[in-house]
Amino acid sequence: YIVSDCDSIEVMLHGHKFLQDTEEDAIAQALAA
Repeated sequence: YIVSDCDSIEVMLHGHKFLQDTEEDAIAQALAA
């Protein structure tokens, strides 16, 4: 099963902003983790 915090990708992208990622980059990193 794949489980995730429901807004974790949004937080990585819009909250942390430490990698200046695009939406696609943030999703790819979350899936690769």
